[in-house]
Amino acid sequence: MISTHRLSSLVLTESRSSRYADGAFSLERCLKGEVGLSPSFSAVDAETSDDLWRTSDGYTQPTTLALAAASSPDAAEALKALPAFYDAGGVTTQQFTAASADGTAVPYFLVSKEG
Repeated sequence: MISTHRLSSLVLTESRSSRYADGAFSLERCLKGEVGLSPSFSAVDAETSDDLWRTSDGYTQPTTLALAAASSPDAAEALKALPAFYDAGGVTTQQFTAASADGTAVPYFLVSKEG
């Protein structure tokens, strides 16, 4: 059985998968998302398969559904995607932080043309 968890470091998403065997969970892998993309994973059928549904979206990518094997979730086969609202070619996403009046780091994204 595989379990997946999503954590955020500021706003960068990290997905961790664990395997349950012999009465205990063990960390299998960590996948860090790209800046501005938000992937999530769920089991296709946790009882009979190690396949995963991967859904991702971002500022420059429409929501996309893909199928992946738990052994190589980064090599997913895209199955469907919502239509793009604009041509994202030549567009980049960067993450920065600004300091609030009390010194708290506030993360924000800048989406702009490359260069």
